[in-house]
Amino acid sequence: MEKILVIDVGTTRLKTAVLDEKGNILGFKSAYLSRSQAPTEQDPKEWYELTLKLLKEFNEEFNGDYNVISVTGNMHALLPLDRTGSPLMNAWLWNDLRANQESKELKLMYEEEIFNRFYNPPIPGFTLTKLLHLRKKMPEVYKLIWKIVQPKDFIVYKLCGNLGTDPSDASGTLMFNMHKKKWDNEFLEKIGISSGILPDINGSYEIIGRVSEEAANVTGLLKGIPIVTGAGDLATASLGNGVNDSTFVFVIGTAGQIMTTSHLLSDKLKGKIFALCDVIPDSILYLGTIPAGGYSFEWFGNMNNFSKEKVIEYAGEAQMDTNILYLPFILGTGTPYMFYKACGGFHHISPSDSIKEFCQAIVEGIVFSLKESADIMSKYLGNRQRIILQSLAAKIPLIKNVISAIFPYKILVPESSESSIKGAAILGAVGISLYENISSAQKAMTKHESFLKEGGDTYYKKNILKRFQEYQNITKTLFQQGRDY
Repeated sequence: MEKILVIDVGTTRLKTAVLDEKGNILGFKSAYLSRSQAPTEQDPKEWYELTLKLLKEFNEEFNGDYNVISVTGNMHALLPLDRTGSPLMNAWLWNDLRANQESKELKLMYEEEIFNRFYNPPIPGFTLTKLLHLRKKMPEVYKLIWKIVQPKDFIVYKLCGNLGTDPSDASGTLMFNMHKKKWDNEFLEKIGISSGILPDINGSYEIIGRVSEEAANVTGLLKGIPIVTGAGDLATASLGNGVNDSTFVFVIGTAGQIMTTSHLLSDKLKGKIFALCDVIPDSILYLGTIPAGGYSFEWFGNMNNFSKEKVIEYAGEAQMDTNILYLPFILGTGTPYMFYKACGGFHHISPSDSIKEFCQAIVEGIVFSLKESADIMSKYLGNRQRIILQSLAAKIPLIKNVISAIFPYKILVPESSESSIKGAAILGAVGISLYENISSAQKAMTKHESFLKEGGDTYYKKNILKRFQEYQNITKTLFQQGRDY
């Protein structure tokens, strides 16, 4: 039996897991990360310290003996290293929005060029905008930068001494040319950034190095274990969920996300849907989002002094013939409108609506928002055949029923909720040739169960589709005027 060690640097937890070549999880450990100065920062030294702790806990069972190590982690961060490879400051994470002014300046001066080169908007969360903010506000730190890296890349560097990144994380920086598949030196020179501070780009399942003697001494890992470059957590989650060119994955966590892949780099989706490099060469990972996905449950529950679980419970008790709608834009619209100012609200409220109908509207509004992104992706990439549910979308029957009412696809639920870890394991398995390619590894290592709708009928579906149509009428009036959808 082969043993694949995975390390996942998440936003809230650092996870380690051991999987076999079939995708079975043999061991799993995690630890919560502290937020050292702000909710949007993390101390990279803590990433490594927790990695050491969790690996040592595995030693009793696995003796530090693995066939390969693979890594994944949160994306779009800014972590500058000095020439000794030491962090110059805390990592600014994907949710750090301090670079609002730099975002506005890039949009004003280069928006169309940025779309043409990078296929994504210059929002504050991307690495480039944060780097420009650092240069302006902390020049004494900026001038000491040797390299900037992503969370998973720092862990790899500590384990083997080699520094690099992969195409998925590179494409999430807003500095990677999506046509040329390399750092965009021309644009970076235009805005005064040296491409020398960017790491080399390696394939996601390419072996980037081996466990060094120094790392072996402090971790208990055997010296010489191969390490693959890995990929960002959106890419590994997509892979581990079983996503391909005929499949969507629908995720409701703090945010809501819908993803698919395609070998087509579509100009029609620029400015509407996020585009990142997939782990398969020449494949694109498309991402639709609603920032306040699952957060909407928490927000509404807190406002009314009950739990987010109660929001779901009340939603399941609501009348079906209500007209109330929720626009889940309390943190901005996300895709496909890319309007990042709070503009949420309820529409078509009537005197007969109780708190239960408000809760039902919240569940439906989150699904409706992601359905609009899915429809635009299907329009320009082609129809999909399956939709895979993950996180809250996989756990809560009511959400599954709403999805089944408006998505005309076969609905599947993955066997494991640790999709990012499973995706990283697939990269490791291909990296040491346990499988010929990503597709064969994904097929062998991911498993799903079909979902049969629980109790819905034609009347149920008719009412939800009626509300979705009215939801589209409202968003068209608010956001689509003058845009080609």
